[in-house]
Amino acid sequence: MHFSFCIFDVAAYYFLEECFSECFIANIAFHDVLVLCAIFKDNFFKLMFSRIVVMERKTIIGLVVVFLMVSSIFGFVVDFAARPSVQKLKYGDFKFRLVNQQYLASIGGEERAFVFFPGDLEFIQVSDDAKSLLAKPVLTVTYDSNSDIAENFGEAQYYFEVQLNGEKTIERALTNSDGGSLPQKSCADATSEQPVIELNKGDTSEIRAEGNCVIVTSLDSYDLYQQTERLIYVMLGVMT
Repeated sequence: MHFSFCIFDVAAYYFLEECFSECFIANIAFHDVLVLCAIFKDNFFKLMFSRIVVMERKTIIGLVVVFLMVSSIFGFVVDFAARPSVQKLKYGDFKFRLVNQQYLASIGGEERAFVFFPGDLEFIQVSDDAKSLLAKPVLTVTYDSNSDIAENFGEAQYYFEVQLNGEKTIERALTNSDGGSLPQKSCADATSEQPVIELNKGDTSEIRAEGNCVIVTSLDSYDLYQQTERLIYVMLGVMT
């Protein structure tokens, strides 16, 4: 999410603080109202209505009044995303920029955004056999749609496809397809020309190769996301 902030001076700060007491909302932190003022215009009412169920009538009225006063006094909101803070990092031959909690890097002539810095994923072991399979130009990513983290598997599967666009061809499949749009494939369908990456949930966290299949076993969704990005970094040549 891109956040914004209001332009104001010290005098305006104390003016607003005084307005809060006048609006009978002293029980709400001043920071909360600044946040309301900070969110993009078309997100404000969505946020406000989501809080109505826990607010008293006078609190709701107070927030509306404060918002209107802030809008009329300051007149505009400056988007913080226009001038985000940037931290520069390097991993091997690749230069990363940390912008709005995302790691950006130009890889293969394309700007790509990542959740984790590669150096933070070095603890995840990937065998040489698995790396050989990941080097193939066409791969299938599959998972069990009945898993309790099936939604997360689907997100990881799509993430493979998006992040490797232009570098690899990713076929999406299910290990138990019910005749839907995705084909049914598992490690049993893996070939040397088209290896399979099978996503599973288990009691251990590991990435191993069996025949022409890379089996990813995750403890939970967070573990899965780390493993997914670790494999993507290998497939893009960022990590070994």
